Order: sequence, then structure tokens, then C-alpha cells
Amino acid sequence: IFCLSFSIFGFAQGTEFIFDFEDVVSDEESLKILAQEIYDQYGIAIVYIRTKSLDGMTGAEYAQQQYTRHVSCQNAVVLVDCAEASSYYMHYAGTAKDYFKPGDGNIMMAAFDEAGTFDEGVRDYLNTAKSILAQTVVPQRDLVLLEDDEEIISPAGHDEAPLLSLTEPQPD
Repeated sequence: IFCLSFSIFGFAQGTEFIFDFEDVVSDEESLKILAQEIYDQYGIAIVYIRTKSLDGMTGAEYAQQQYTRHVSCQNAVVLVDCAEASSYYMHYAGTAKDYFKPGDGNIMMAAFDEAGTFDEGVRDYLNTAKSILAQTVVPQRDLVLLEDDEEIISPAGHDEAPLLSLTEPQPD
């Protein structure tokens, strides 16, 4: 419920990551939730677009146009799946390309292509991108200022040392 509430909040702000203009994906909601979770964790949108035609544009032009038109995130990876061209196109926006090494785009496209259904393909594409990001990006997290007399309690309820504790110097 906690993750779902963040996902719904993100969608309410107009952030979308899955654009199925041909209605080939049957479980679009769970894929949107997964894409939102990746964005929330790493700050990079992983976008899937399924289209019938590129409308006379190159794959790069179409991907850029759709990203500009539909995605409100500054940093994104966009996979365009074009039925008419029987091709995939990968577009990096903002600083997203800085987090992927050469060949990672092919790995993400292969994960999509090797799946048995569109739903499995999109899920595999998202999970592959997430795995790559997990190796290259420090997840976004909030730092907490702890006072000397505060008790530290982990999310599981066990006392642990914090990842980072900031305290003000005490006068002598």
C-alpha cells in the first residue's frame, strides 16, 4: 500500500512512463507502478512507447518528439517499439546516458525482444534497466540530522548504526 500510494501520487502529477498506442500491453498499470518505482529510486525515467508508425520520422526523431510531448522527467531512457518498421529505437534524454555504458541499450532491447509477450517484454526491459542502474547510481534517499540523545531505530525496528549521522560540534 505504501509503494502504491507513492505511485498514485506520481501519476496524479502527470508522470507517465508506459505509452501503448496500440493496446498490446494488457497489465499496463502494474508496469506503470514498476516504472514509477524505478524513477523514485534512481531519478531516471525508463519509458516504453509502442506505436504503429513513426509518422515519417526517424526513430530518433520520433523518440525525441514523444519524450518532449509526454514525459515530464528531465532524465530518461526511451524505448520506441514500432510495429510498422519492426524495429526498436533507444533514446537517452538529459544525463541518463551518463549512467549507461556502451551496449547497455542493446541489453535492454534484447531483454524486451526475448520475452514471450508484450507485458513480459516491457517488464523485462524495465527490470534490466533497473539492474543496470543499481550498479551505477546511488539510490536517492533523504539524510536525517540526528541529535546526540536521539535513539536510532531501523525501519525493521532493530537498533542499528545509521548510514550517516550528522551532529553539531559541542563547545568544550
